[in-house]
Amino acid sequence: MIKKASIALSTVFMLFILISCAKGSNSIVISKYYQNTYMSENAIELYNTSDKEVNLKGYSLNIYTDTDKSVTYSYKITGKIAPKGFFLIATSDPFDVELQNADFKVDKLPYNGDDAIVLARGKQNVDVLGTPGSGVVFGEKTTLVRKKSRMEASTIYDSTSFFYFKESSYQLLGTIETGILDEDLFTGPMLTDEDRQRPFFKEGDRTVGGGGAVKVTISRLGDGDTTRFNFPEELFGSSDKSVRYYFINTPESPGHPSESPWGLTAKNFNNSILNQAVELGLDIEIQSGLDGTTDGGFDRLFAMVYVGGYQLNYMIAKAGLCPDVTEQAPKHGYKGMSYYGWMIEALNYAKTNKLGMHGDQLDPSWNYEKNTSRLDSNYFPEYDRPYLKNIEG
Repeated sequence: MIKKASIALSTVFMLFILISCAKGSNSIVISKYYQNTYMSENAIELYNTSDKEVNLKGYSLNIYTDTDKSVTYSYKITGKIAPKGFFLIATSDPFDVELQNADFKVDKLPYNGDDAIVLARGKQNVDVLGTPGSGVVFGEKTTLVRKKSRMEASTIYDSTSFFYFKESSYQLLGTIETGILDEDLFTGPMLTDEDRQRPFFKEGDRTVGGGGAVKVTISRLGDGDTTRFNFPEELFGSSDKSVRYYFINTPESPGHPSESPWGLTAKNFNNSILNQAVELGLDIEIQSGLDGTTDGGFDRLFAMVYVGGYQLNYMIAKAGLCPDVTEQAPKHGYKGMSYYGWMIEALNYAKTNKLGMHGDQLDPSWNYEKNTSRLDSNYFPEYDRPYLKNIEG
């Protein structure tokens, strides 16, 4: 009996040791990832989540190019990282001064947005960005910043652990603070005076946005991601213009040969917000994407829509009314985070909370027996509309 008890205690002790070692080995995480237009400006920042100094001997930074399932480039890291400290890995000859004093320099960091990055200790992977061997784009011309609440290493990449900031956001080096608050994630990106002062089109090229915004009125309501607006005459003369919303692609609504579930619901949601804006006397503004295309196809303008200063594109994604989001105008953003990064936050919110098409419920506006929309449906999901806060306050 005593022997069995001794064996049991030994087993528990060994498990405790193994768990402690596992935690210790995972105290180093990739806190920031920089993928730049110029590879000389690529950089990786590590963070020590523990209260003890860690010697990085035995650690390596491995790059898996495109669909390679084996390591393409490997860099053995040397140096120490202080408790709750940072460790910057950069190229030997960067242009940006904030990278020139890196803790560890290599001749090159040749990765694009689809090349997986793996922090390893010996032969064991510790933290991973992207999926090795997949070739799937996860961080092109962007800055990935690990969220303060998600400072845990993982061998499976989870995009919800990171904020997507604009390219070259080196001002965030050496801190776990991002300036993005829970309140910001509720409201989403807002239109600023700086945005309004920018030109709507890039000088000399009307196919490229200048990032500016103009006030419009509704000409004709459309579906979940398209509306026709009246613009100032200096932009399009006396004619109105159909606007195709940036980042999102809602399901097709009645009248389209490919109509599908959630199409009419998305249309109802979009139109209800625009109608409410008119009722409340709120400004409706259209913003072009900075250095992004303005060509939405079929003679439509590709842009963002704002109601009372709040982005409607973000609301539609956050309500769970688009299956995915696509990247446009990566240089443009709000509070340092790219608009695409904001859209990822909106999409992840919808998925996490199982809203709209990302949930278990069927679309109330769809007749599943007849495989068509319920044309008499006025349904749209409840949504805590941020522009109402100012009115209620």
